[in-house]
Amino acid sequence: KGVNVSAAIGNYSERVKTAGVTTDKQDTAVYGLGLGYNGGAWAVGAAVQLDTEKTLRRDVKKTNYGVGASYDFNVAKVYGQYKGGQYKNKLPAGGKYSYDQFAIGVSAPFGATTLSAEYGYNKAKETAATTGTVTKFKGNVFAVQAEYAFSKRTSLVARAGQVANWKNETTNDKSSTQEYTVGLRHKF
Repeated sequence: KGVNVSAAIGNYSERVKTAGVTTDKQDTAVYGLGLGYNGGAWAVGAAVQLDTEKTLRRDVKKTNYGVGASYDFNVAKVYGQYKGGQYKNKLPAGGKYSYDQFAIGVSAPFGATTLSAEYGYNKAKETAATTGTVTKFKGNVFAVQAEYAFSKRTSLVARAGQVANWKNETTNDKSSTQEYTVGLRHKF
């Protein structure tokens, strides 16, 4: 319990040469920082991550950030979060993209079983670099989950949900992705 801080730094570099000529290259860097507080029933946290990627075809900068909180009533835990981000390709044929995600959820223990439900609202905007055309998207997502604990470290998990649901507000095209998962979880 208390305050926790986390940080991440990563770098990746690759060069591909054919007959002595560089035919592809990639330089990627990742920087992240997170801050959290757990004070009994309350838990809150925030994080930010910056990514850069340079290749012969892309010069991309990504920024992702989020904040979340939960409160445990002992009979149920409620939580909410916000996540947003921006993606920009600085090359002339690139473009930019931004998104916002809002989610709420509840989980409740019933003996060895914990049931959970989540709902989220997403919106995004994409801007084409060459034409300046703006396309907006929005969608709702949801999931339900049941987890049965065989012991403190091993449990069976079943999850179902609509994990992606997008509507293009310009063309009215729609797409969605459903996910169904059953798995055995063991904590080492």
